[in-house]
Amino acid sequence: MARALALIFGTVYLMIGLIGFVPAIGGTFGQAPSVLLGYVQTNLLHNIVHAGIGFAGLFAAGSEARAVAFCRWFGVALIVLGLIGYTRPNPFGVIPIGGLDVWVHVASGLVLALAGFLGARSPIKAA
Repeated sequence: MARALALIFGTVYLMIGLIGFVPAIGGTFGQAPSVLLGYVQTNLLHNIVHAGIGFAGLFAAGSEARAVAFCRWFGVALIVLGLIGYTRPNPFGVIPIGGLDVWVHVASGLVLALAGFLGARSPIKAA
């Protein structure tokens, strides 16, 4: 299950990161926030982070241990980002993570964290 979710979320986050660079649909290559697809704010750093999460997920999907670790780490990180975005929509003025992003990050994080902590065997084997 963790491998499948790492592959799915990796693909989705990579695609969102790449789409975020297309100006015709609201993407940007700059740091000034723009509205992607008319719904979510994005900027250069936001696009890079999404693409990075995507690449990490695709790499993690190659093994069960990496996939479980990806689901755990990125699940928790996305939940925390969602909570930060709820209270500070643009922390330090460098990355817009408020609005709809809050719910996307929290929902993604919950699915990944549940798969990583509850649905997967531990990647650490006892001696």
